[in-house]
Amino acid sequence: MEIVELDATSIASVRRLNLAALPIPVQDHIYREALTPPILSWVALRDGKVLGAALVHDDDGGQAGGLCLRTIAVDIRARGQGIGRLLLEKVVEHASSMMPKKKLYLHVQVDNDDAIRLYQRLGFSVEQRVANYYRRVACVDCFVMALVFPVLRTPTTPPS
Repeated sequence: MEIVELDATSIASVRRLNLAALPIPVQDHIYREALTPPILSWVALRDGKVLGAALVHDDDGGQAGGLCLRTIAVDIRARGQGIGRLLLEKVVEHASSMMPKKKLYLHVQVDNDDAIRLYQRLGFSVEQRVANYYRRVACVDCFVMALVFPVLRTPTTPPS
């Protein structure tokens, strides 16, 4: 298993994966933004086959100083193998190095207990509940969850 940057050669496979694994369709602009440098999105490959993907966007216009995890999905046949956790760890590692970005945030359906537990284990916390965020699904509410990065400060006086 390897986690690599998303590139144009894997985008068709990621689209198919998201169609099969996610409860709502991913809009075309999300894929275009994921391929716009700097590349912040990652793909899990085994023997050249896409088993998972995490699409991240630098959200300058939204959450102040934030990166948005737009989608994370794992092939239904490969779930339970830690692929989602590995992808999320890679996203967090990369995002936390992108100062001055202050946080990584995401939206998750309030009834997606497995995903919420995974996010919480990696340090995410619920910032708010948004009513009627999703359409055409049974559970329409979402949580906005965020992982806030420590702010590195330069000391004003040398330690004594």
